[in-house]
Amino acid sequence: MKKVSLAKKYTKALAESIKSDEEYKQIRAELEQFLKFLSSDRKLQAGLETMLFGFAQKLDILDIYKSEAGISDKTFNFLRTLIENNRMSYLETMFDMLEDQWFESRGIEKFVLISAVELDNEQENKLKDRLKRSLGKDVVFEKQIDPSLLAGIKLMKGSIYYDFSIEGNLKKLRESLVSDEMI
Repeated sequence: MKKVSLAKKYTKALAESIKSDEEYKQIRAELEQFLKFLSSDRKLQAGLETMLFGFAQKLDILDIYKSEAGISDKTFNFLRTLIENNRMSYLETMFDMLEDQWFESRGIEKFVLISAVELDNEQENKLKDRLKRSLGKDVVFEKQIDPSLLAGIKLMKGSIYYDFSIEGNLKKLRESLVSDEMI
């Protein structure tokens, strides 16, 4: 739990420092590239994530990486901060949180939209508009296709789950009938 809490603080600070969608995409791509670089050399990764390498050696590695990969100053400074605070082992967790923190810092609600088939633009826009009016915030979808759904959609926001499928409605009806019989 401590790891997630600390990772969230760093990620939130990074997300709030990003000024535009273009900068966000650039930083996200640079962090993803750096994570791939680390995963390609487990000894290097262990050295940066632990006390195996000294502070100066870690900074030298980061400087060399910056000059070779051409990462932005903001990405470099973020990685340097992780090294200075011995938090490099949290980088993957932070990367996984970055999109949600980016949306949150912009007042955008992200939902996972699950449907049997891909919704057309009109359907998706109607759903976005309804959610936007209801929440008072912009909405984005991470779309997933689940062919096992007969009809309808399911929405997830964090750990909250909304089931608007036929199966979900039938379950609600069954639960309602069962609870009425028990009275």
